Amino acid sequence: MKTFIVSAPSSSQGKTSVSLGLMRAFTRKGLIVQPFKIGPDFIDPMHHCLAVRNVRPSINLDGFMLGRETTLARFRAHAKGADVCVIEGVMGLFDGRDGLTDVASTAEVAKWLDAPVLLVVDCWSMCRSVGAVARGFRDFDPALKISGVICNKTGGKVHADWLRDAIQGPNCQMHFLGALPKAKDKNVEIPERHLGLQMPTDFKDASYIDALADLIEANIDLDALLDLSVIPTVPDAEEAAPAVAQQKVRIAVAKDEAFCFYYQDNIHLLTTEGAEVVYFSPMRDQKLPDNAQGLYIGGGYPELYAGVLEANKSMLNSIRHFAKSGGAIFAECGGMMYLSQGIWVAPSRQLKPDDLATPPKVTPVDTDHRYETVGVLPFSTRLTKTMRLSYIETGDSATHPSSVFAAATGPARGHVYHFSQVVVKEEDAAKEKTWMPAFMVRKVVGGERQDAEEKEGYVSEDGRVVASWVHLHWGSNPTYARSFVQACAK
Repeated sequence: MKTFIVSAPSSSQGKTSVSLGLMRAFTRKGLIVQPFKIGPDFIDPMHHCLAVRNVRPSINLDGFMLGRETTLARFRAHAKGADVCVIEGVMGLFDGRDGLTDVASTAEVAKWLDAPVLLVVDCWSMCRSVGAVARGFRDFDPALKISGVICNKTGGKVHADWLRDAIQGPNCQMHFLGALPKAKDKNVEIPERHLGLQMPTDFKDASYIDALADLIEANIDLDALLDLSVIPTVPDAEEAAPAVAQQKVRIAVAKDEAFCFYYQDNIHLLTTEGAEVVYFSPMRDQKLPDNAQGLYIGGGYPELYAGVLEANKSMLNSIRHFAKSGGAIFAECGGMMYLSQGIWVAPSRQLKPDDLATPPKVTPVDTDHRYETVGVLPFSTRLTKTMRLSYIETGDSATHPSSVFAAATGPARGHVYHFSQVVVKEEDAAKEKTWMPAFMVRKVVGGERQDAEEKEGYVSEDGRVVASWVHLHWGSNPTYARSFVQACAK
């Protein structure tokens, strides 16, 4: 099987750009490309899907959240039928949850799969030293296979020749697969914002990916890369038998520019458990899909589209009615912000309605403003400059006997990543205290799982609404998906 992992010495070396260019270049050749992303990232996989022309979804592989067995099982399941698997790494090759082990790193997954690593190095301010960098990464862990090196952001031909000599020369003796010149075309750059890269929907078309593929095809030896990308049969892993769906339920899943952070495996597990997943847009649709029995609102960028969301009064009323009627709801991070009383955000942070395909009219304001949202939860939310980022593990059981996750058994793993906080008005303080926490969680800080449990999120008095900052990966514990489907059927 042709498989390789795109990694680098650190973040911001060009992993995503190279990965996207390679995915599109191989797709142009008529190959079936299966993309993967190591780590708990939502945005890179969206770009991956566009790079392979939406033929296959990009799948997250995460050593901490999923463990070895599930990671191998997910890779095997999605690699079937593919000609080449392109796996984008996370951060630097050896960067994970601590400084002593490879837990939650790209290197960990590479060794589990016995997959070769393609090392991308930003060489704009480097020449012969690239040989020392590449050799150091090769020799740091002999159990890892580095197949070759791509030099990114290079100068002219002479610079590229010197880089090649440093990598192929006697002090390094590694495969040099090409040098990508520093692009003069701004179209190949993917701007960033506070949660990562801008999303594919922020671009008019996929020309930025085609531009990256043009750069790859002109400068990288793709045939040599494929020759170096053969991996043995993926090691066997114990895989749970698929559940037998007992009943069909209809679950509405929010999906548009404001809500798009979902693990593909979460959606897959819902369907495996008997759910019919129906997507809808909180920004554009007037109401929830007909006959919906459950509602799943993932994360995303509601703060950037708060004005548009506020303007869609019909949808706000539809979700309020669904909640008051006892519908089962699970909201993660941005989804929880949407279920709150409102989102405090400077109007200057808002994307203009003209940027949307079918924009409703929004009245602009000139000062910090609270945009009204659904109002199911007894608080508002506000953007902050402080980032909250960590892996987490839930407790062994639900905090509420009637929670939509009450039937789940054992802990689940996930992560939190946001720049926002809960804001409780004085008149809502008493009501806010009546809501039980959605989960008791342990954080992973400094590479260690903390012993002390913390309260996380909210569950309504009847247990039918669960909202939290945590993005759970149900692949870590499929009984969470099963419990939610069962709750939707009630």
